Order: sequence, then C-alpha cells, then structure tokens
Amino acid sequence: MAARELTNREEIEPYLRKNVGLHMYALGDLEEPYWSRTRWWGWEERGELRSVLLLYHGDEGPCLLGLTDELSPMQRLLAEVEGDLPSPCYAHLSPRVAQALLRKGWSAEKKADLFKMVLTAPEFLEVVRDDGVLTPTDKDYDALEALYKVSYPGHWFTRSRLSEGWVRGIKEGNRWVAVAGVHVVSRQMKVAALGNITVHPEARGAGLGMRITGSLCRALHEVGIKDIGLNVRIDNKVARSCYERLGFSVVASYGEFVLQRGEEAS
Repeated sequence: MAARELTNREEIEPYLRKNVGLHMYALGDLEEPYWSRTRWWGWEERGELRSVLLLYHGDEGPCLLGLTDELSPMQRLLAEVEGDLPSPCYAHLSPRVAQALLRKGWSAEKKADLFKMVLTAPEFLEVVRDDGVLTPTDKDYDALEALYKVSYPGHWFTRSRLSEGWVRGIKEGNRWVAVAGVHVVSRQMKVAALGNITVHPEARGAGLGMRITGSLCRALHEVGIKDIGLNVRIDNKVARSCYERLGFSVVASYGEFVLQRGEEAS
C-alpha cells in the first residue's frame, strides 16, 4: 500500500471512469487547458488504484477534489500527501474524508453540503422551450456581473467562459435576467460540468432556469458531450426540482470546505 504522484493521464482515466458521475470534473481536467493546472496523487494497493486525489490551480485559487466511494483509501492518501497541499485551500470532499486532515492538525471549515447530479434522462430536454435564449459574448461581461452581484454573489464565473461559447442566457429589455454556464467542458473525454446557473430574484418562478439549462445541455449533446453533471446545494430545493424536471438525478453527496493548517489558522 502506497501513495504516489500520478503524471500519466492514461493511468488516471480508467479509475475515474468507474464512477463518471462522481468524477465528472476530474475527467474534464484530463484535457487542456485544464490538465496543465493540475496535480494528482493515487493510493495503490496490490498494483491497483483505489483512490485518486486532484489539486486544481484555477483563477480563483487552488481547489482540492477528494471524492470517493471508498473512505479508507482516500483518508490514507490524504494523510500521506497533506504536506504537499497549499494552505488555505478550498476543497470538495466526500463525507468523513476531512477527518484525515483533522488528525494531522488541519482545520476544515465547512461551507456547504451539496449533491452531485447527472443527466440520466436526456429525453426530458426535448420538451423544454428555448425561445429567447441567447449566447452572451465578451461585451456582455459587465452586465452579467451585475446579475451575479444580485442573484449569485458567491459565483465562480470568469470572463474567459464567454470566449468558450458555453454560456446561455435570457434578457428582459437591456437587462440579463438568467444565465447558465459551465465549469469544465472536455470534448475528448465527452463530459461537461455545468455551473454559475442563476436567475434574477425578480424573474424567478417563470421557468427561465429550465430554459437556459436545457438549451445549454442540448448544445453540448450536439457536439458529442455524452455525460453532463452539476453540483447543487442540498438545501436548494427549488434548483434541485428544476434539474430533476430536466432529467438530472442525484448520484452522490459531498461537502465544500476551506482547509487550513493548524499553525496557520487564525
């Protein structure tokens, strides 16, 4: 049994493919422009990978993904490599994984409990209206930021998403009132993780979220993206209901944390 750093994408992918819904983001990160921003470790037993840990260095700072079906190998892996982790660090961790760091003197401040959802019934998308759905461009960035400031202040949206073309929105007059985007899209891995989905508080209840999300999912399917997932807070019942009507199903739960070494915690 041993922890080791992983540098070969061809070795990592088969492990992640065992549970695509759980590892949607990590699979997308195997392709550029994401791959060069990553660092990976694996826990190996008798020549078989039993757990994989991903550290992604994004524009918003480092993010650690410790998602697993097997608790013990992931805890052992995390305990072995904690010395290589940045502090502070944002993290997505499966239930009880953070305990391995607590035993090493780290603090783990939980920010939210979330579900991972995967599009399991794409036929539902066909009945969703997409009239009025537009594709924002770079010139719309400031207006979209104004929407996020009101409706989703803790977002992860960046200007670069607009140049990629994977953003959909709806306007009322000159004001954007709904927007949906992505965190990761990989045509090579045929996966996409949706994100930064929001509707202005004054425009909620009219089905705009379904229209923009459904339109974006159909566009991804048209270019061969087979597996589409998203994360949603467990306590956001309205959003969960919207995604379920679009054909998404819950496949796992996890927590979002801010991790910090004990001697550095305030």
